[in-house]
Amino acid sequence: MNRPTVGMILFLLFGPIVWAIHFSIVYSSQSTLCAAADHLDFHPNSAIAAIIFMVSICAVATLVWAISLPSRLAAALGVDLAARRASFYSSVMTLLAWLSVFGIAALALSAFLVDPCAPLR
Repeated sequence: MNRPTVGMILFLLFGPIVWAIHFSIVYSSQSTLCAAADHLDFHPNSAIAAIIFMVSICAVATLVWAISLPSRLAAALGVDLAARRASFYSSVMTLLAWLSVFGIAALALSAFLVDPCAPLR
């Protein structure tokens, strides 16, 4: 694949990529802290809540930036939005980014409502 094609794919899927990174950071840190809970001097629930809050704020801020300034995101990824279908591409990216914001908010809310280290069995 050439550079403009990769850039366009990254542009269109920017929201789901940020969502996936957010998901990975939240659940890997949660699993790690819960697994190490017996060896820690503190209960990991407060640390997990802090991590989820900080990572969620960063992810949502990144997506809001991308939604509000799609031309800057496109320029950073090497995408030419002066093309014939620029409006369509920006709309798709914006829709997927808003879906990702909703997913991030739902994940963060569920993590605060459910005990993160509760046994699953």
